[in-house]
Amino acid sequence: NYPKPELGGPEASVIQTILDATAEVAPSLDIRYHSSLITNKFGDTQLQQDVHADEIIERHLKKNPLIKGFASE
Repeated sequence: NYPKPELGGPEASVIQTILDATAEVAPSLDIRYHSSLITNKFGDTQLQQDVHADEIIERHLKKNPLIKGFASE
């Protein structure tokens, strides 16, 4: 478990969204993803687990109306 933020106002929901996303990412990363490489639309090679984590994070961030966008390296 992770500590709950002690913030008030809208920033608390943003932090909670990030905590919820990371709580889902951590257990979902599996050894089978470590050696699977894929090529993205820009021609970059990525580990499949990176792509999987980005998808989970994106799904969580899209649910919070205060978050207007995000970028991933």
